[in-house]
Amino acid sequence: MALRRNFLAGLAGSAVTVSTAGAQIGNLLAEPEPRRRGRIRQGIWKTVFGADTTLSLDDMCRIATHLGIQGFDLIAEQDWPLLRRHGLRPLMVEGPYSSFDNGIIHPEFHDQYEALARPWIDSCARNEVATTAFIGGLQRQLNSEQALDNAVVFFNRIKSQLEDSHVVAGLENINNRYDEPGYSRAGQVFGPFEWGLELVRRVDSPNVKLICDLYHLQMQDGNIARTIRENIASICHFHVAGVPGRNELDHTQEVNFRYIAEVIAATGFSGYVAHEWRPTPGRDPLQSLKQCLDVMDV
Repeated sequence: MALRRNFLAGLAGSAVTVSTAGAQIGNLLAEPEPRRRGRIRQGIWKTVFGADTTLSLDDMCRIATHLGIQGFDLIAEQDWPLLRRHGLRPLMVEGPYSSFDNGIIHPEFHDQYEALARPWIDSCARNEVATTAFIGGLQRQLNSEQALDNAVVFFNRIKSQLEDSHVVAGLENINNRYDEPGYSRAGQVFGPFEWGLELVRRVDSPNVKLICDLYHLQMQDGNIARTIRENIASICHFHVAGVPGRNELDHTQEVNFRYIAEVIAATGFSGYVAHEWRPTPGRDPLQSLKQCLDVMDV
């Protein structure tokens, strides 16, 4: 989680100069606003603008509003008011608890995480943030069943507050099967999607669900369409990115995301599908963003 925050903290705009970026924004905003079908409510990460972007968050919000995007994932709490001023929402956030190394499967951290999570949940409720993310953590000496038991214990400690606050805790799946540098997470407990589904069954709360990262799901298990159809009630949020490479959703990727969007829409899913891909070097990030939004607009 810290690696992800560090990457996002380094984002500020585009590989071009600030003046050129301003011209690009002006050209984009001069185009007619697309008419979105609305069956898929789409969000984005700042990653879609590129790691070397010169765009400010305000610029990104202007672009997002024009393109019919609903909001952003992983926006810091101090920036939530800026999103609201643009008519956008913080869709999925991360609180000051757990990490890729020491997640909720480790009971020695439960007291610390609960103390941090409770005021964070209250803040999410006050600001109408729908989903806050949690990480399972490195499995280390635990077997899968022990890790599952420990995660259930943690969520049972906070689920009544989540329910009363109308905030959903989302546990995110992370590929631990194949090594794709920078994106896989060897040793993470929540690789197989069935592990997370069993957690949701045991906790048995409408406010403890799964963040389904379709990149990681494809890398780990495959069988995306059936998994979505059979388990949509356990999913609160989706992330999309191309496989392999975590780049744009296009013909260079092995997943037909247009079809996957149809599958999600057919379930009546009312949450958000957030774009988490990174632009391919040499491509125009704004053009890539428009194209990827169109792919998922079914």
